Amino acid sequence: MATQVETQTKLQSAGVSQVNHSQLSGIDMESAPLTFFHQKIRSDTGQHRYSNSVSFNAPTLGQDNRIYLPSISVMPEQLVLEFTMGAAGGTSSPLYMPTYFWVGNAGIRLLYKNTVVYNCSQAELEADFYLNNDYRELHRKQAISNDLATRSGAAGLYYLDLQPLMKVFSHIGSLDAYDANAWSIEIDIKSAAKIVSGGNDTAGTGSINALSLLIVGHRASAEFAMAMRNKLNSSGLMIQYLRSHTQRDKYAAGAGAATFSLNQLEGNVSGMVLLHRVQAGINGAVGDAVADTYQTFDEADTTIEVGRSSNPVELYGRAVPEKQVRLVLNGNRTFAGIPNYLGVDGDDIGKNIVPISMADKHSEDSKNGQSSGHIYVKNDLQFTYNWGSATTTANYLDSITFIHRYAIVRSDGVFTNNSF
Repeated sequence: MATQVETQTKLQSAGVSQVNHSQLSGIDMESAPLTFFHQKIRSDTGQHRYSNSVSFNAPTLGQDNRIYLPSISVMPEQLVLEFTMGAAGGTSSPLYMPTYFWVGNAGIRLLYKNTVVYNCSQAELEADFYLNNDYRELHRKQAISNDLATRSGAAGLYYLDLQPLMKVFSHIGSLDAYDANAWSIEIDIKSAAKIVSGGNDTAGTGSINALSLLIVGHRASAEFAMAMRNKLNSSGLMIQYLRSHTQRDKYAAGAGAATFSLNQLEGNVSGMVLLHRVQAGINGAVGDAVADTYQTFDEADTTIEVGRSSNPVELYGRAVPEKQVRLVLNGNRTFAGIPNYLGVDGDDIGKNIVPISMADKHSEDSKNGQSSGHIYVKNDLQFTYNWGSATTTANYLDSITFIHRYAIVRSDGVFTNNSF
């Protein structure tokens, strides 16, 4: 058996040094995060995998639905909504749209002590669904989300993964360190007429029989929960993440060029995502109008410029084809998925989701909202489209901008600010 001196000598010869914590004078350990956002391994604080189901009270289509989370011994790693739906009807051949399409204009909100910590729009949820899952994971989620070649309108279970909320929620530690009802989630669900497609111009119908939130993670030890409570009662828990801002613009059929300004944002922007979707399908409220249709611009003469008002081509140095931005440049490597999406049947889905990134290529950290690389903006971020070939439909252009933020969570509330 090696002695302690021999072991230390071998470690040092390998470039590893041992440091006694008593030598770390001047370092305030209280100011450090309790769970470090850049570390993938948490086995020292987690035990066996655990799932808990919490039911919404009287969930209803066409309104906000809120659920308060209990104080339970779980370190959350996944949040999933489970819808128990009645059969779709009303229109001919009624089919439910994919569940990510069910989210209304107010989006999904993660709240702590009634303060919004993260607000996820429908556009972000859909973009994340495709961008942040590799093909195997994407196909699994398509199956549970009714995003299939042949969608269902039958009564039964439908699921919606709330992956964007985990940018914050996966770093809160154990839920039993918080008061019951301290954390809550609110989701705006569209009316039945806006989530049921069909074969004629009659409004679709449907109903929610039950709605539950599945909280999946690992059990936490009592000692870890106690350490967390002590931290929440003192300096607080710091979480660094990328907070999203969604802006919806629109342009008419026949548009030639347009500049879109995001003049209310300040901070370090790590990237953007753009979605071009046909207005008629998003606004549709009868069966044959409800659709999630994209317009794709792969022509050589359709270009995009990204920058600040003082330098409109700052990011790429010139106007570049949108197809190049979508499929060639670094943005398409920042995420686990790619912007050329195949359905479970192997067909190209044709969604025009354009990633624009200042960050490094994809890693597990970027999936959870951490990235390097940014551009500092102060009410001056903009992008310009030049459509050489006229657009053929009236479209919405949803832009999702990601800004470096941090939150300090304490037992008495939460403080958020830009992170530099």
